[in-house]
Amino acid sequence: MTTSVQLDRTQKRFDRWDVNGDGRIGRADWDAEAKRILKAFGEAPASPDRLRDRH
Repeated sequence: MTTSVQLDRTQKRFDRWDVNGDGRIGRADWDAEAKRILKAFGEAPASPDRLRDRH
């Protein structure tokens, strides 16, 4: 895989996780991703802590 393809994929992945667009992946971004995951599995997105606390 070429470097430009790798960089493009990495940028797209980062952009997906950086929900609030501030150039960093922080707690708010993680919470948004956790809610998307819960919704995808048909769970109520009441609290993203449900995923964070399940190691």
